[in-house]
Amino acid sequence: MPGQSTTVKRWDDRHREEGLAGMIDRSRGPHWSPRRTPAPSERKVLHLRVRRRKDPPCTAGRLGVATSTVTRDYAGQGGRAGTPMSPFHLA
Repeated sequence: MPGQSTTVKRWDDRHREEGLAGMIDRSRGPHWSPRRTPAPSERKVLHLRVRRRKDPPCTAGRLGVATSTVTRDYAGQGGRAGTPMSPFHLA
């Protein structure tokens, strides 16, 4: 069909191949994160930030990672920048 957008064509192709099951929205998120901080490092960040009350630059220096990594890992576990997380939050 001339003038048909790529989105409409994509949905039309899905419907032809998969029927109604192809009409369900699909996640746009990545299937995996190759650059994600390893779990042991995330645990160390949380330990230093919560239990020892270390700020992001101090934590980053002790672990040898960027301050932005510490901030991101802390926020990913429910912490907010500028506020210490309660140790009871992790239990």
